[in-house]
Amino acid sequence: MAADDDLVICFRLSKLDALIPEEGDYRAAVRSVHHRSSAAGNSTIQVIYDLLGVEPGWDRVSEYFVRSGNPQAVAISQNRLLALCRACGMEPREGEEIDLRDLVGQHLELRVGHETYEGRKRLSVLRHRRSV
Repeated sequence: MAADDDLVICFRLSKLDALIPEEGDYRAAVRSVHHRSSAAGNSTIQVIYDLLGVEPGWDRVSEYFVRSGNPQAVAISQNRLLALCRACGMEPREGEEIDLRDLVGQHLELRVGHETYEGRKRLSVLRHRRSV
């Protein structure tokens, strides 16, 4: 085999997609929280979770929360962020400022589902719940 042949690879996407974890509830930890901008230029927050006990390659899932743009999307994101904070043991009060970086390292349970993005299956967060 020539050295250049070592650089040729053939992907079997259906086999990769078959490895995706089942939909369901998983123990998780908040890995990081970042500010991002969407393709439309809207301010978003990205939260990355480590799924505990899941095979490498599928052990992380990202969730995005919209902070500007469509008012309905912002309201949905606010409700989901509140659910995330509560699942991590935080109980924000009316008007209280929360530093979302305080979520890093917190443990919770996530209900994870599947969605298709750009023709590939990926994990998505459906619900947050306090760890038991």
